[in-house]
Amino acid sequence: MRYTIRKQTQTDFEDRVRRLDPDFARHGHRPAGAGTKARPSPVVGSLLGFGWVYVAASVARNREYLQDSLGQGSLSAQSQTLVMAGLAAMLVLSALAILVHLGRVLLRGRGRRGNSGAILTGAAAALTLAYTPPSVMEVGLGLLDPHASALLQTASATVGVDFENVAFVSSR
Repeated sequence: MRYTIRKQTQTDFEDRVRRLDPDFARHGHRPAGAGTKARPSPVVGSLLGFGWVYVAASVARNREYLQDSLGQGSLSAQSQTLVMAGLAAMLVLSALAILVHLGRVLLRGRGRRGNSGAILTGAAAALTLAYTPPSVMEVGLGLLDPHASALLQTASATVGVDFENVAFVSSR
């Protein structure tokens, strides 16, 4: 038995690397963690934007209520001032973050926007819901067909909530 020894060429080496580690053959050496970038998730981004902006809009609309509520508690006047300053800082940072996401959507290419579009979509939905007048909500519920209103009545009987006496009002 004789074995023929043949010297490996560069092409043989590249073929073997391609067979053993296709990612390295395609991209070469990358720093640790460079390939672990998460893909944008539109659903999660929309929910995040919705929740974040809805909380911020609620804080912005109900400032007097929050001050009265803090005044009824046992916090000192200095602590109440710090809490209100923290909420004001949260509103400012939220506005800046929305502007950053808006800039990313307007100024970057489609592949480099990340979740900014989804976050802005959720934010727009939250602002729409937060600032919809109660009369519009009542008219919308009045437009339901008989099947949907029967479903609401069945749900109210099952759960024990009287949907006929529900009033959509702000906490003001």
